[in-house]
Amino acid sequence: MGLFATLDDIRTSTSFLLPERDLAAFVRLEADEVRKTSSAKIEAYTARIKTNQHHIADLCSIHNAALPLHVELPPELVLEIFRHVPFASRWNIRLLHVCRLWRSILQRTPEFWASFLSHSLERSYWRGYGWSMDEPMFLTSLNRSSPLAVQITGAERHLEILRTVPHHVVRLSSLTLAIGASSVDTLFSILRIKLPLLEKLVLKLTCKASNGLMGTEILDKIGPWAPPADNFPRLQSLDVNGVLFPTLAAPTLKHLRLIGCLKNLCTSPTSCSRTAVPSMDALLSGLQRCPALVTCKLVACLPARVTASRGLGVHLPELREFCIYANPSTTRVILETITFPPHTFLTTSRCITAQDPLLPTTPIPTVLALDTLSLKAWNSGTPYQRQIQRDGTYEGSSDERLTSLVLDFGVRIPVVEADWQLILDSFVRLASLTVRIDSCRTLLRVLQRGQPPRALETLSISCLKGRRVQELLVRAIEDAASKHLRVRRLEFRQAIYDLHCRERHEKKNRSNVPMSAEQLSRLKAVVAAVIIFPEVRSAD
Repeated sequence: MGLFATLDDIRTSTSFLLPERDLAAFVRLEADEVRKTSSAKIEAYTARIKTNQHHIADLCSIHNAALPLHVELPPELVLEIFRHVPFASRWNIRLLHVCRLWRSILQRTPEFWASFLSHSLERSYWRGYGWSMDEPMFLTSLNRSSPLAVQITGAERHLEILRTVPHHVVRLSSLTLAIGASSVDTLFSILRIKLPLLEKLVLKLTCKASNGLMGTEILDKIGPWAPPADNFPRLQSLDVNGVLFPTLAAPTLKHLRLIGCLKNLCTSPTSCSRTAVPSMDALLSGLQRCPALVTCKLVACLPARVTASRGLGVHLPELREFCIYANPSTTRVILETITFPPHTFLTTSRCITAQDPLLPTTPIPTVLALDTLSLKAWNSGTPYQRQIQRDGTYEGSSDERLTSLVLDFGVRIPVVEADWQLILDSFVRLASLTVRIDSCRTLLRVLQRGQPPRALETLSISCLKGRRVQELLVRAIEDAASKHLRVRRLEFRQAIYDLHCRERHEKKNRSNVPMSAEQLSRLKAVVAAVIIFPEVRSAD
């Protein structure tokens, strides 16, 4: 006797929605025969579903082809639109499936395919998006984007493809890669091809290898492997690990950024300098070959201890921006060795302890024309350590040339009255003072009791604890006016930017209240321009 004796047994066993002719096929069948029959019918229905899906897709294509967009617009105009489609994600490929007209046009639009190449690395990091899905798209985009110059962002796996298609490599205008030690030789075999269109090169080396670190035997070969700078006659932007720089330096470079080992690309538990510039002499040798530099950023790209070069110096006559992120001794060696025009915007970073002086007392010859100093400080999050970062540099204990000062102390950074007095006494020609701090009470006390810089015209204060200092602010400004201080613009905000937040959103203290109308009128009586946040509350 079968699993189902009659058709009624099947109907009453559950709520089947199958046609009776399908249900009748299971009457008086044994269990194994029921499984075989049901599997066969599943395959048949699946095939029919796929056929219907293809029919639906064809009908949608026919429907879309009859839309006014296609009936009224000439194909040449549609093609021009597709040339300017902004890249959102790899799902842009769905445009190919709208209709046969769109597919035909997109296949003849190199700009559409070129946009995929510059986002390969980002797409490969998506969850559930593997290389098996990326490789066909990468190859298709590489072929269909021809003959345009292309911008490629990728990783080691893209190198193997590029090596097999040298006729596409010569089209590179921008190349961004993150690679390991095992791929360095492959990278340079590609770069040894003359790249007449290459304008931007970004390379991030990882120390990760089979033993967890990039071996010195790999780094020793970088020099012989590296291509000559003549291979890149139009190279203008170079962003690489320091170990690559002396070799890749080119006279056409305008923008340079050198880095050391990145935390996410290095497995060393301690400070690592395997991918940094080998020495100060190597850095200077590379910079000498880059006289047209406009911006230069050195980000932890030198060993922990460097010594001044023996009589070797470099002058960068076109430099407009110079950023140095290194320890104090390295920063000083760099500034003593590399010279630049007086109008260059200089940024340095220094971590010091509470025992160190905030401002250096010995002059640095390269910054004699410094006119703006920006300081940033933050609490490290522990009650026993505090770090202060200083952006900029300062010559001597008193500098009459510096006229603008920006102090960003964030939250929970204690600044006592003696600190404020030292700053105000040091910058005697200060015309603009901007302060962002948790509490400005000590600053206002110094301004009220002491002698502020006589040239001070703009005072901007942003603080969290503003409610308790509003009256003190008014009195300090009134007292300064009585001493003939020429403050013409005053900004007072009860909010600061939280330095610990990645997006730097504005942090506000909910206990703060707006300044009164009476206090505002007193300020306006002695200051021409007054900006208050939150806005002043009404008298009622």
